[in-house]
Amino acid sequence: MSSAGGSGHFGPLVPSIHALAGRGDEVLIAVPAVLAERVASMGHLPLLVDDPPAEEVAAIWDQMPLLPKREASALFNREVFGRLNTEARLPVIERALDEWRPDLVLHEAAEYASAIAATRAGVPHAQVAIGQAGVEAGSLDLAAPALAVHGQSVVREIRRSPYLTRLPASLDPSPYQDTRRFREVLIEPSAPLPD
Repeated sequence: MSSAGGSGHFGPLVPSIHALAGRGDEVLIAVPAVLAERVASMGHLPLLVDDPPAEEVAAIWDQMPLLPKREASALFNREVFGRLNTEARLPVIERALDEWRPDLVLHEAAEYASAIAATRAGVPHAQVAIGQAGVEAGSLDLAAPALAVHGQSVVREIRRSPYLTRLPASLDPSPYQDTRRFREVLIEPSAPLPD
């Protein structure tokens, strides 16, 4: 599993982490250092990915208040999520996939390095929603120019991968062809997980 960072990006992965670990699967969680303590508190050893150069991220943050909202969103999605985070994290995640050979890669919707690495390694991958599907598809569109340097099919592969969301279709129509909706069922900790 992988997350770009921050609670809003990592939190949606938590139910999957608990469900997979609870049924006995080995779970490797690739996160930036800011999430290492949270992952460790869940009983997992984090795989620390590299952060992009702080001065490059700071330069983008400096531009944000000066731009109209749409331009700021486009800049941040393209340059931070699409280019800087992906370039910094891709080598660590590719090495992990080569060494670990997982059956599945789950990534939150703004973390692209693991989707690229999984595609290259021939490992199935799915994205976990962190918000509304239409917004996330739009964010992927904005990041697409930066992601294209990793292969022309990268964005297409992300769009075709399963999209896992907790939101019902009535509140969140999805442009992703393979949208899978789920909800958490509260069960006693000692009870077996439902299929």
